[in-house]
Amino acid sequence: MSDWRILKIFSDTVLKFVFARVGFWSGRMYDIAGIGSAHFSNLTVNDDPSKWVVIVGRAYYFETVRDYPVGRLRDLKEILKNEPWSFPYTGLLQQKIERLSDQSHRVTSWVVKQEVLDKLTRRPLWVIPESACLMKLAKSTIVDLNRLDESVYICVTAGGLISSVGQVQSFYLNAGVMPVAGDSPQVGKVTLSNSQASEALGLGVWDNLKVSPVAFFSGFNRSSLASYSWRVPLEIFSSVALTYLIMSSLYLLMVDAWVDSELVDRRGEAEESAAVRRDISIYQEKANEMSSILLEAQPLWVAWDIMLDMVGIGIVVRAVNSKSPEVIFYLTADRATDVLQWLSDDPRIASTEVTLPVRKALEGEQFAVSVTFNNVAKDSLTSNLRLPANEPISSNLLETKIAQ
Repeated sequence: MSDWRILKIFSDTVLKFVFARVGFWSGRMYDIAGIGSAHFSNLTVNDDPSKWVVIVGRAYYFETVRDYPVGRLRDLKEILKNEPWSFPYTGLLQQKIERLSDQSHRVTSWVVKQEVLDKLTRRPLWVIPESACLMKLAKSTIVDLNRLDESVYICVTAGGLISSVGQVQSFYLNAGVMPVAGDSPQVGKVTLSNSQASEALGLGVWDNLKVSPVAFFSGFNRSSLASYSWRVPLEIFSSVALTYLIMSSLYLLMVDAWVDSELVDRRGEAEESAAVRRDISIYQEKANEMSSILLEAQPLWVAWDIMLDMVGIGIVVRAVNSKSPEVIFYLTADRATDVLQWLSDDPRIASTEVTLPVRKALEGEQFAVSVTFNNVAKDSLTSNLRLPANEPISSNLLETKIAQ
């Protein structure tokens, strides 16, 4: 069986179920849906009162149209609520409001006779007048609906909805259309009978409920609700609610106990993890503190390496004086300029400055130089010495360097 065939069977079943809940009232209850392959057939007698929607025949309600020069819908509803009852008999009032312009509305009113409501053993949810079901179709043509050996004429004119059972001459006159020979009007007319009439009524119900489901809602039958025995449903509801509360409470207790046991099992792991995190935090703080101290401290210890290197190449160190960040060397060498050049080329030294003028002595030139050091790693501080590339300091220095 193809998918299209299955879909058609399913849609037919749904439509039959829905339209089986729609009835037509004209002295008694009729069905509008058939039981054959077609969705609609002739109206058939069915006194089953369990209908969701009831279409009331034209002979069992009063219909009128009025235009109100009121622009706000809320104000119009307040006016309609406070209007005195001016209809020829009592019954169920159904009203449909349409906006004509920014300053006006049109209200179509139907009053279903009380005798119809009294004969319905079960009050339906929606009560829809017959002419309201055909308003959409009657906006473009005159509708001649033939059902139950009667003809109902519906037309929507510039003045609003007009309908009647029989009385074709009076209908044409009210509609402003002059009939010609054979009671045929000068404008278009569509005639619906048999299954077409049932189909038009059924589709009209769908159009009204789709656009304005509240307009034809009839409410609930308070008397039947008051006489209904609520004891059994209340007992069932109470039992279900109590069972639900007990089961949900037990479930919550079980979940709570399971969560507690899981927390207890994992508490030891959590405490170990927290302790490790605390130790790491402490070590990190100490490392940061030591790093900051080392970064702020001046590398004065490099002065000893520099002094040993100078002694090794024949420079006489007479004295050393330090005051952070400087170290002053009091030196004696063959040529002071060569020593200054050698110190400037050393990567461990940041800057040099002569603090005492050069003075000639028997051992050579005596002077004092102030030195500041670069904050470099120890490996770089112990790098190989590099002599100036252009000229040696002295013969003694070259011999010492070669010996090394």
